[in-house]
Amino acid sequence: MIFEKDSRGKKKRIKYCTAKKIYSKDCEDLIKNAHTLSRGNNFKSLTDENSVYTFNEHVPIIFWNIDKIDSCYINQKVENQASAYPIYCNKHDTLIFKEIEQAGKSPFENTYIENIEYAIKSCSFELYYKVLNLKYLAYIFENEPLVLDRNFNNSYFLTQKYMFETNNVSNKLLDLHKKYFQKGYKFKKFKTVVINIPSKKIECTLSEMLKVDGINVFINMINCPLPKIIISWYDNGQVCNRDWEEWVNLILMNSTNIFFSNQFISGLDQYEKTYLYLNHRRTSELSQEQQNFLKINDKLLKGIINKLCNLSPF
Repeated sequence: MIFEKDSRGKKKRIKYCTAKKIYSKDCEDLIKNAHTLSRGNNFKSLTDENSVYTFNEHVPIIFWNIDKIDSCYINQKVENQASAYPIYCNKHDTLIFKEIEQAGKSPFENTYIENIEYAIKSCSFELYYKVLNLKYLAYIFENEPLVLDRNFNNSYFLTQKYMFETNNVSNKLLDLHKKYFQKGYKFKKFKTVVINIPSKKIECTLSEMLKVDGINVFINMINCPLPKIIISWYDNGQVCNRDWEEWVNLILMNSTNIFFSNQFISGLDQYEKTYLYLNHRRTSELSQEQQNFLKINDKLLKGIINKLCNLSPF
């Protein structure tokens, strides 16, 4: 892992190759900004524009104001901002995602190796996100030595615990990838369900690992060429007892690594943007006013999903 100073020489950026343990003999020193969403089957199939929107996770929810709801969304460049993190060396970024990156706009074939690569994308983001959270908490702890709050300490150690757990999941997926290419081995307990969305295109894309029914689930949503949700996991459990609309709602509420087309966000009015964001931040930290807004405007969700999936009537 590399801590690199920025141009001002103050802040440090975390850079590392996620595949280093599994591919240690072949790892290069050059760490690149790797996309945790496939530029081929995710972004190119979402929009021809060079920018997309995502949730602003850092807006203090207590300062919520419907008139300033646009600040709750961030517009990022696809090329070097959206879902791009220094988490793979140049060699392994090319090697590990060869199938889905070279596919471009070709149809998704639901092959074992495609599903493994999409799962690795999902897990890579989750791991880096936890590393950043741990770094942030460590910074507070270092600069506020008198921090004695029990909740803070619990948060720090839980984040550390989850980071190591996610790292183990990542290594397992990378090992499956390596064994497939070296020996043609397929892990029978790695399962994938593909759920088709009944439309010609969805206006968002994501790649994320979520905890669903107690199981780590690797979720990808793509247009390739038609919209679908790719759900993978390795366990004896089952997580597919939901229809496509329930999955979309679950994703909107829980996903961080999700990006929307400019067309979709500009097509929402202020109330819809507010509902979408508060529904995404639906936690105990919401004020009574915010909870009431969601309850009163609950009917907006159906229309938002219809717009997201290009279904009528709006």
